[in-house]
Amino acid sequence: VRIGIHTGSLVAGVIGKKRLAYDIWGETVNLASRMETHSAPGKINISAVTYEKVKNFFICQPRGGIKIKNKEGIEELLMEMYFVEG
Repeated sequence: VRIGIHTGSLVAGVIGKKRLAYDIWGETVNLASRMETHSAPGKINISAVTYEKVKNFFICQPRGGIKIKNKEGIEELLMEMYFVEG
């Protein structure tokens, strides 16, 4: 299991007519997915934005800047990431 967490705004709602499904959308969701992709098995990988919100409550190991694809998948972004250790 790998977990990725990013903090920010998003859109949430129910879609469908016959079979209802609750879903979320937005850049925050995309970045959380990138955090999960760049995590390691058994680890929780968080963005710098999330780290700033939890740093007083959890022990986190900085990973440095890691290149990720942007939402168009054309350019790469450098994102600071942290593993939650305890």
